[in-house]
Amino acid sequence: MSEKKDLGRILTKDFFEREYMNLGKTYRQIGDEIGCSKSSVMYWADKMGIESRCIGHRTKHLEGKRFGSLVAVKEERNESGYAG
Repeated sequence: MSEKKDLGRILTKDFFEREYMNLGKTYRQIGDEIGCSKSSVMYWADKMGIESRCIGHRTKHLEGKRFGSLVAVKEERNESGYAG
């Protein structure tokens, strides 16, 4: 059996919903865990209709949370994309 068919049996829509969406794993983490490349995982995610997360998705839930005497705040960026 080809590697492509093997990946198709592993990288199902249910798999992506659990690992990528619910557990928050990255495509690279998933690829490392199942022994394939990040691009292969991305291919199958697209094939299954899974939308990629935006880059800052992991930090949004931290806004306003306290870490000792510190409080996480939202970083603002100007039109050039620089923090300011």
